[in-house]
Amino acid sequence: MNPIELLSISAEAIKTNKLRSVLTALGVIIGVASIILLISISAGLQGFISSQFEKLGANSLFIIPGKLEGSFGGPPRTVNKLTFNIVERLERERSSAIVDVSPFIEIAVTARFKNESKVTTLDGVKESYFVYSDIKAEKGRVFSEKENEVARRVAVLGTTLARDLYKADNPLDRTISISNKSFTVIGVLEPQGNVGGVDIDNLVLIPLNSARKLTGTDQVNSILIRTTSTDTIPVAKEHVDKILNRTLSEDDYTLLSQEQLLSSILQILSVLTAALGGIAAISLVVGGIGISNIMLV
Repeated sequence: MNPIELLSISAEAIKTNKLRSVLTALGVIIGVASIILLISISAGLQGFISSQFEKLGANSLFIIPGKLEGSFGGPPRTVNKLTFNIVERLERERSSAIVDVSPFIEIAVTARFKNESKVTTLDGVKESYFVYSDIKAEKGRVFSEKENEVARRVAVLGTTLARDLYKADNPLDRTISISNKSFTVIGVLEPQGNVGGVDIDNLVLIPLNSARKLTGTDQVNSILIRTTSTDTIPVAKEHVDKILNRTLSEDDYTLLSQEQLLSSILQILSVLTAALGGIAAISLVVGGIGISNIMLV
């Protein structure tokens, strides 16, 4: 039987059993699409995370709660014991190798303006965050050191949040309700984009001390330490370790350089991508077997 006859018989078989052929082919289509989508999302996330860390500079140290597990840097375990008391101690006793200590508060909140509401990410940061991360305001301005010190209720919005709440109106100098507290919008950030289905512009930034009052928490999600240069990172790391070990155990925190933290995050993403890719591959194999079965019949 020549190839032309085989193709003709195969086409006739598919026409005769249209529904079964479509359902079987759907398994292959879903499997291929899932693998391509997962690879694209993973590549996008890795590229975005790498670019964000590059903005912060190589002379950065990160303190995160818990101890990273495993050789690939599994998720930290234990409760969060990073508090503002620890931040104040790091500030007070910082060595000449340390330029700045910046804690972060991050929670999910519902932001409201009149009858509009949206679930968004609230970030409490110091004014230095905008300088180190090279994030600028497209409209208005970002908050100042003085506004952070007095815990003024001002907010800088991402473009998505500003658009969804205020529509075509100018959000500057208008109020936004966060956890039933009113803040004045003073700026809208430049667009950051959408990465792997995650909208980076759906966020609101407020002064760190304002976030501390708003949430009523004494905990911080992470601490960024800026050193004078990459050469002083080992000295700064040793100094920070000594301060932290006074009140925390080795399992209570992880101190990483920019390169180490980036490597851990990318390894976690790689493991997740491989696991999800394996699941998608099963759909591809099952669909292929189904098509082979139809062709044999």
